[in-house]
Amino acid sequence: VLFDGAGRVVDANDRVAALYGYTPEEMRRLEVHDLRAPVEQDQLMEQFRRAQREHGLVFETEHRRRDGSTFAVEVSARPVEYGGRPHVLSIVRDITERKNHQREIERLSRMYQVVSLVNQAIVHSRSAEELSREICRVLVEVGAFRIAWIGWLDSANGWIVPAAVAGDRAGYAEGLRISVDPQRPEGLGPSGQAFRENQNYVCNDFFTEPTTGPWRERARASGFHSSMSLPIRRQRKPVGLLAVYAGERDFFGPKEIALLDEAAGDLSHALDDFARDERRRQAELALQENEARLQMLLTATPAIIYSLRDHDYTTTFISGNVERVLGYRPEEFIGNPTFWRDRVHPEDVAAALGATGRLATGGSIVREYRFLHRGGQYRWMHDELRVIPATGGRPAELIGYWIDVTARREAEQQLYTLSSAVEQSPVSVVITDLDGSIEYVNRHFTELTGYSLADVRGLNPRVFKSGHTPRETFAELWATLQRAEVWRGEFVFG
Repeated sequence: VLFDGAGRVVDANDRVAALYGYTPEEMRRLEVHDLRAPVEQDQLMEQFRRAQREHGLVFETEHRRRDGSTFAVEVSARPVEYGGRPHVLSIVRDITERKNHQREIERLSRMYQVVSLVNQAIVHSRSAEELSREICRVLVEVGAFRIAWIGWLDSANGWIVPAAVAGDRAGYAEGLRISVDPQRPEGLGPSGQAFRENQNYVCNDFFTEPTTGPWRERARASGFHSSMSLPIRRQRKPVGLLAVYAGERDFFGPKEIALLDEAAGDLSHALDDFARDERRRQAELALQENEARLQMLLTATPAIIYSLRDHDYTTTFISGNVERVLGYRPEEFIGNPTFWRDRVHPEDVAAALGATGRLATGGSIVREYRFLHRGGQYRWMHDELRVIPATGGRPAELIGYWIDVTARREAEQQLYTLSSAVEQSPVSVVITDLDGSIEYVNRHFTELTGYSLADVRGLNPRVFKSGHTPRETFAELWATLQRAEVWRGEFVFG
């Protein structure tokens, strides 16, 4: 998309117009704020001004389609001169799929970490009560669930009451009673059915699920939209429930269900004989296996995952795939506060460190810079970093990931070089679509003919016939082009 200095759309190709649901003509009646989602408007003008001042600017935001729907985009913007005036050229990419992939990686990473910490809790806890509290805490603080509770059956009256609860700020679990009696309304919900049928019950839309009626009113203030109830067993028979609640609909997919089922199964096994050393040994093996799976996930992804101390930005963890991407071993980063800074390209250091300084106010940053590969060449890296607040007595830390975007940056530079060469070419350049309608003319064409792009856009070149060029010449021109061959010749404009 090409914007003038005031943020008005000057030109947009067909592909980007289709992305927003407009025709190219409709796009040219819009301004930059018309494309930005309402929640992202606050940063718009500052980013536009930076794009006008700086050599190039890459950022992620949300844009808005014609029908009002929003989608995630990556914008590469840079100042250009067009028609003798300063403009901003923006290359817009729909990154919805990439964002979904990132969220899936983050979610599965959290779930693997939950299973790992559950097994650690099994190894170190000294009682079922301590273990239940720790599991609920891990599910909320690490798994990012809104609420987690564990309750046990009172066989005297057939009620299950939460005994360990975490994350319940609105008091949903307080006074919650689940019956195992199918004759009671409180026994017909997801948890009651999970207990009676001795199998997991997944509710991916709590407020439309027919069985959740008695609990909907008290659930509205808690902010969750999906839940999963898992039976806790002793000697394969249900004796209690583990229930987790997520803030989004359709949270529980096959992988999430399998990992939570594994966690509930580990808890059930631990409760069978809490004191047996063999059970603890198996939990330690499970811990190692889950850590190995997590490491395999981190190694397989193209993203380099890392964490930093919040006060001096020293690397505390970096995934093993950094060696495949950049040639360095993880231990070269860890504990060395200058290793990263010393390898950022000198021209990029100030901007990269300046972006890091904005983390002092919380939130996240996105930046791109060149980083020295062990082989001696610089690679362009896309870097996202966010603050993870302190919880449970642990200090705050910074979590981020790198992706090598060198190929993308080189392609953008080639595209920019090509577009500059065409615009500044000493010969006239005319580009048409397959029907012969003019889509682009360069500056030399305007100087030669007196016609601007606005004058000729959509016209067929036949309007320039002067009568001095034989008709056969035009016929030969179009026949050659339709064969995807190069035509060379001369004709006289009128």
